[in-house]
Amino acid sequence: MMDRTGSGIPNGVAHGAESKVRAKAAPPRGARVRRATRRRLGFDTMESRQLLATLAPIANQTIPATMSVPVVLDGGTNANPQRFTAASSNPAIRAEVLPGRLLEITVNHESSGPNDPEIDNETMRFRLFDSLTPLTIQRLEELINDGFYTNKLIHRIAANFPGPNDFIVQGGSVNGDGTGEVPRPGFPFQDEFVAGLGFTANGLIAMANAGRDTNSSQFFITTAQPRSLDYIHTIFGQLVDGQATLQKLTQIPRAANDRPTPNPVTITSVNIVPADVDGVLLIDGTAASPGQTATITVTATDTVNNTSTTRTFDVSVAANTQNQRPFFTDVPALTRVGAGQTAVIPTQIYNAEPTDTITYIVNGGRTGDPGNPTFTPIPADVGTATIDNNGVIRFVPAEGFTGTATLLVGVRDQVDRFGPGNRNFDLQQLRIEVGGDPVNIRPIASPTRAQTTLGTPVRLRLPGDAGNPGQTLVYSIVTPPANGTVAPLDPASGLFLYTPNPGFFGTDTFTYQVRDVGPPTPNLTSSPATVTIEVLAQGDSTVRLIPQPTADDEPTLRTLVVTPEPRPIGSRIGNTIRITENDEGQIEVRINGIPQGPTPNASDLQRIVVYGSKANDQIIVDSNVSVPATLSGGQAGRNIIHAGDANSRLKGWFGQNVLRGGAGNDRLVGTAGRVRFQPSGGNDVYFVGTPGRGPRKPPSGQFFRVVDGRVTPIDPHGPVFKGSRHQANGNRRFPGAPIT
Repeated sequence: MMDRTGSGIPNGVAHGAESKVRAKAAPPRGARVRRATRRRLGFDTMESRQLLATLAPIANQTIPATMSVPVVLDGGTNANPQRFTAASSNPAIRAEVLPGRLLEITVNHESSGPNDPEIDNETMRFRLFDSLTPLTIQRLEELINDGFYTNKLIHRIAANFPGPNDFIVQGGSVNGDGTGEVPRPGFPFQDEFVAGLGFTANGLIAMANAGRDTNSSQFFITTAQPRSLDYIHTIFGQLVDGQATLQKLTQIPRAANDRPTPNPVTITSVNIVPADVDGVLLIDGTAASPGQTATITVTATDTVNNTSTTRTFDVSVAANTQNQRPFFTDVPALTRVGAGQTAVIPTQIYNAEPTDTITYIVNGGRTGDPGNPTFTPIPADVGTATIDNNGVIRFVPAEGFTGTATLLVGVRDQVDRFGPGNRNFDLQQLRIEVGGDPVNIRPIASPTRAQTTLGTPVRLRLPGDAGNPGQTLVYSIVTPPANGTVAPLDPASGLFLYTPNPGFFGTDTFTYQVRDVGPPTPNLTSSPATVTIEVLAQGDSTVRLIPQPTADDEPTLRTLVVTPEPRPIGSRIGNTIRITENDEGQIEVRINGIPQGPTPNASDLQRIVVYGSKANDQIIVDSNVSVPATLSGGQAGRNIIHAGDANSRLKGWFGQNVLRGGAGNDRLVGTAGRVRFQPSGGNDVYFVGTPGRGPRKPPSGQFFRVVDGRVTPIDPHGPVFKGSRHQANGNRRFPGAPIT
């Protein structure tokens, strides 16, 4: 999101002359200043008094699932410094008191009349997120220590973030109009996005930018929650004092370009000082599901007299209505490999939308507008690179190449938030040094997701990549799940059984790692990767057994039913549903690459039934699946349906469908859409038309079979339908579902 001047927030300002302002003396750096929102109570000294720790009541909170929300801890009237601790009753909803110093921004504005508020060197104070965004704080502190911000301007006060009475207040540019770059090493600097930390609270302070990793000196403050800016701008602090001053700034008259008029707003000083009585609590809902709740207990302790005060409040988790863009959380800046050795490089992303389709790219670099770049290829004499669906890069040096290769890697979902083009990618640059003897490449454990239902175990296999040919891997658990068990884990294959705790539903996580075995040495261990398992209530499951098994059930054959999440009619984002049978004879279901539970034994099933959605779906049953299947395409879109080798029924329904049987004797049905039958190795029967409705209404249409390699009409009452051979001519088309 950037304005016309490159400041990074929509609806930018134009260049123009700056009005003169009567400068008022700024307070000394670090000095206490008059606070705009409250006065601290004075106490007489006629007798000795002990001040107790103070903490204002905290309102109950509703937070979006997968997000975090900062909450101000108001230390009230205590004159002594305080420390805070917090505890949550629900491990899925965590509470963390953020350490950090205070950023003080003092501003001045001379009133021009009755509807223009006077701001006489008033100060806004922000708790900095020192632990979350250390690079951003470091760069700002360099500017502050050099006095950069003194007499800089608040050049933009803009509404519609997100509503007409919701504002951003932006300032700190080099030229005072939203333009200019800081001429010093380390600028511009990269973004520091934090998983779950979006614009979910009022009074956040963030970096303005002109595209990915273009942070300089400009910042902006929010009065509301402009969620469309999530993971586009680095959030580095929370307003804890000075709300009245921020409100005054939004009441200043503005020109059409959002510039304060007729008098400017001047930043008279910016300081970083030690924290005092106020704090910020981060409620972390990244592992929470809608409907979950928690009680949070916060304790304030006076660090001088050791007195304490406790407050409690409730947190409820609601659905997240904002589709979150994915972004890289870890990309190695430098990788070293030997001459001629393939580099295997893991990347990690944060993706709050596990059902979204993710696209990765890797190329040589970018040119042009940093907000919407043009990608450049890797030079042929340097090498080639690919990136897989887990974000693992493989770079193969060109023959004889030694030196440094520079790559640019990108990730995006399928939402065009900023219009079409490359601006929708989150981008990171990395370097590979090639030369010398081969080295042992660190093995890779990749994050993965799975799904099961309340009380239903699910068997899964952990992904791992040795990085070097000929090496094997050993799998191990680093941190176990909080709401279930992982046992047993086969250390050689990564196969394990996850069992949710009785009564638990929601999101559970654990971490694992892999260690390589064999030359080259020394052997290495991967970074930990997170496994996320969503445990659904019975009625919410996309994969379920019918009838549902119970502890008292007699052994019986069941049907495995797969119903993926519905998609809008005409949506280009569909589902890829794949059914496989593993080495242990269990049926595994993956939807868009995500394993789904349960994983029943094939011997316990009489049939697998899969329903498509209303978009472009692929339903694929691997040839090794021994269970008969019924596969139904969706009600629209372009659908591809492939059967396994067991006897199956394939139904095209509406839309444009491609049906292909397996090695068994399959029945393939096309109805109201267009259907293409692909021959297979089985003795299949095809039907085009309207299926019958009960025994008294036979089907209306035409039956076909493949005879001598051609799809040939047949008489369902004649000998061909019963297995004899009959010669007929070509393909025929019928109303309702023509063959293509």
